[in-house]
Amino acid sequence: MVKTGYGNVEVMGTSFDVKAYPDENFETTLVEGSLKVINRMNQVTTLKPGQQSVITPANLFSMSDVNTNMITSWME
Repeated sequence: MVKTGYGNVEVMGTSFDVKAYPDENFETTLVEGSLKVINRMNQVTTLKPGQQSVITPANLFSMSDVNTNMITSWME
């Protein structure tokens, strides 16, 4: 379980990226496997590979398909 001030990520996979900086959107991107993202109001979404969830500082949830290579390129 990855816990942040914006929400939690329950890891059920092996490759993902989390961005949780103060006053910015809380972004979780799944590369492979499966995981659940839980916001401060205990709303839950399950990500599939290639998806990103975003929780705004106002606690609004959104989810979209993304190019994971662009988001995780910092690891290279």
